[in-house]
Amino acid sequence: HVLYSATVEAEATIDIYTQASGLVRRILVEEGAKVVEGQILVELVDDELKLDEAEARLAYEKMEAQLRRKAELYNRKLLAKEEYEDLRMSVAQFKIRWERAQLSLAHAHVRAPVNGVISQRIVKIGDRVGQSSKLYEMVNLSRLIAYVHVPGQGMQNLSIGQRALVTTDFLPDSKFEGRILRISPVVDPSSGTFKVTLELNADDRRL
Repeated sequence: HVLYSATVEAEATIDIYTQASGLVRRILVEEGAKVVEGQILVELVDDELKLDEAEARLAYEKMEAQLRRKAELYNRKLLAKEEYEDLRMSVAQFKIRWERAQLSLAHAHVRAPVNGVISQRIVKIGDRVGQSSKLYEMVNLSRLIAYVHVPGQGMQNLSIGQRALVTTDFLPDSKFEGRILRISPVVDPSSGTFKVTLELNADDRRL
């Protein structure tokens, strides 16, 4: 057995942006909160978006009803095929406009992209945000990583997939299992060590 010091962190740090533009109406999650994929974090003012969605839906339903009426005429050979196909194309276009309006309305609710923990909240109530506005930073704790810097003479004893145990003074009676995920082939000239990356079992949230 060999003993080295290590730093543990979440491998995935995620910046959360909004896909819509507008004013922030509600902030539902604060720093340190655990969130699940799809959970709403921020609500934007969406009154106008709701009207746009309703208007697009009514326009599509009107065109669809017109197509149904024309279909009867077409089936009875009382309507030219070209006119009927033009109407079908128009209905498809109106449906796309409605779906786009639905998507814009959905984007007024900013959701967590993965399970994780909010590490920083940047957004404030009343902010005017756009697609370049970062709202949160979060970490994905489903995969914890430990970085170990190993002197060159210790490298001959290490290999990818090898088991490792991690301990910490914060939890003196606990041991956490891991395995070697990556071994850097390049030596750090300032310290004469190689960076070894361990993947840890993240099921135990205490670490």
